Amino acid sequence: KYIVELGFYSEKANKVMDQVKEQLNSMASKHESIEKIDLFYGYENPVSFNNAERTIMTSHLDEYQKTIKDKISIDFDTSENGENLHYEFIYMPRKNSELYSEGIIRVISDRTADEILLRNKLILFLVIFGATILFLFILILNKSKSISSPIMKLAQSVTNISHGDLSARTEVSGNNEITTLSEQFNVMLERLQVSYDELEQKVI
Repeated sequence: KYIVELGFYSEKANKVMDQVKEQLNSMASKHESIEKIDLFYGYENPVSFNNAERTIMTSHLDEYQKTIKDKISIDFDTSENGENLHYEFIYMPRKNSELYSEGIIRVISDRTADEILLRNKLILFLVIFGATILFLFILILNKSKSISSPIMKLAQSVTNISHGDLSARTEVSGNNEITTLSEQFNVMLERLQVSYDELEQKVI
């Protein structure tokens, strides 16, 4: 019995393979959020084209095989070692190849920083929104006091007059309809006081 081994080496093919591996490995370094990019071949036992040490996790094998079977792209989120990772399995058909007719590009992105940034922006929005609501509440409260306070003072003056105190005067402040009413009320009291004094003089 004999074993015959035939070998074939192509420098151009190796250069192409090295270029593809370099591009896949360098793409992750160009984007801060991307941790790993791999090109996988095989259905039952996936093999990474650009890094033989990387494998498909057993818990992700169903998604990987579904990507190949349905010829679609699948993405999902998972938490690993305190990091929020986003996985993408991208289907890639291969033409003119009898060994592997299709491949899967796996992209792993770390979205922990993005989620922290989004959470901080949400907190900032809530703080600004709450401060705005508080400011509007205080503004409306002060505005309502500026309207209700002269009315209450005017009502108190009317009460005092009804008890025979013609010296009661209402405080005049601001520049609105209530101010005009207070001024006219005080004028009316002045005239009423004068008339009352004249009447007392005639009686005496």
